[in-house]
Amino acid sequence: MRLYGRMGVDKMISINSVLGEAGHFTTPYFDCGQRNEWVLDAVSMVTELMVRNSLWMSLRHLKSVAASTMSVSVGALQGLDPATGMSTARPIVSPQRYAEGVSKLQEQDATQCGNLVSPADPVPLSDQFWNEQDLALTLEAQGRAGLRVSHFLSNFLQNNDYADNARNSEIQAEAYRNWRPGQEEPTFADPMIEVKIDRDLTYKQMVSEVFATLMSSDKIMSAGIFLDRGVFPGDNDPVSAYAWKSTTNGLGNVVDLYEDGEDFTRENWFIQAKQAYAQISDTNAKSFSTFREVRVSRTGAARRAPEPVTYTATSYDHGTWLTPQFVCSWQRAGWIASYVSPILVPGPLGYGVVFGGVVKVDAAFTADNISPN
Repeated sequence: MRLYGRMGVDKMISINSVLGEAGHFTTPYFDCGQRNEWVLDAVSMVTELMVRNSLWMSLRHLKSVAASTMSVSVGALQGLDPATGMSTARPIVSPQRYAEGVSKLQEQDATQCGNLVSPADPVPLSDQFWNEQDLALTLEAQGRAGLRVSHFLSNFLQNNDYADNARNSEIQAEAYRNWRPGQEEPTFADPMIEVKIDRDLTYKQMVSEVFATLMSSDKIMSAGIFLDRGVFPGDNDPVSAYAWKSTTNGLGNVVDLYEDGEDFTRENWFIQAKQAYAQISDTNAKSFSTFREVRVSRTGAARRAPEPVTYTATSYDHGTWLTPQFVCSWQRAGWIASYVSPILVPGPLGYGVVFGGVVKVDAAFTADNISPN
């Protein structure tokens, strides 16, 4: 098996996520002028091994180097059970039905993987113990983690303007060639800050996104970005970055399944998503916009762009929860439920958007996810 093959590393690489400081929430406040609603911020520290890139491992130590924040609408938190964090709109599962569901799940567990006749064949869960609506509620956080990645990629690929930005980069480099700290900053015309994404998508970015998604929840067992043919820059083959947690030591691993011999474009979940988005319309996608601040100097000065970045993507409800399955493989073992979110990319000659691939998140399916109906 070749991991990180597209980055030129031909050996197995395991990545261990070490968390520094625990995340926390700020006191709710009213965001006046932007969202105009009550919000609170989730804050988590970003840690890095310092001294960076040192060959002397004994000198490296974890250091907090940044903070990552996300604003959450207080209104979105209403209707959640304070003890479980689950939606109070979901009916309570009766004790008898809960016991039946637990018994069904216990018929097969991870310890039996070595005893199955055909461990490569997933075993689907009976429809009487699950439905898509309940999965969308009980595993919403895990599904939205995949949705976030599909939005990032849709935005990134639809707003890539490499040719113009390469020219702007040359202008900036020339202006800063003889600049020294303390001197007046070079000035540019306003169009200079109206740049879009100035680099092509790289495989390292894909790896970073899926690994961050994998480690964002202990319920997420694996996650992957699966791009259709011709979508990844400079490559006409399908490209994937698939990450999973080891069943033995909990470490995360990443592999390109297609390069490893698995043609994911023939999987039913990929084919069904591609067929569902053969035609893009207001019924299965919507337009999103976001404002951004662009750094305009080496000292960190930023200017807010007057026009928002717009892109077309799907909402959480447009994604699909697949039938929960009992899986036995070298990547994972146990009951999982998968959420599939489409990636939309520019159409031919840059007009419109078309299907470009999917983001797939595999979450652990437990007794808490058993449907009450």
